[in-house]
Amino acid sequence: MTEQPATPELDKIKAISDHSQAIGEFLEWCQEEHLILAFYPLVREMYPERYTDEELSKRQNEWRRDNMDERSENLQPTNKGTLALLAKFFDIDQAKAEREREAVLEYVRTMQEVNQT
Repeated sequence: MTEQPATPELDKIKAISDHSQAIGEFLEWCQEEHLILAFYPLVREMYPERYTDEELSKRQNEWRRDNMDERSENLQPTNKGTLALLAKFFDIDQAKAEREREAVLEYVRTMQEVNQT
């Protein structure tokens, strides 16, 4: 007999569903109101061509390594969607949750085949 798969990520999603629903609705409202979430990126994220290992070794005197991890003074709009923001906030591994969904689906199919024979 096939064992039902463990689903810790899906269980976590179920446990926080009321909270995530409310936050998701708020984020959608923000979009409708043309409000955006923004962040201060790391300097290395704004100028990736400057902070490759090769460039740093060539120009050590021009750029200090410790500047790479400083925050820029320029706000950048986030490019993350509602689902990605919620997953990050609630510490949900989306890839793991998807694998669990697939395992559950496979389990259900297997059980249907067993019951049909």
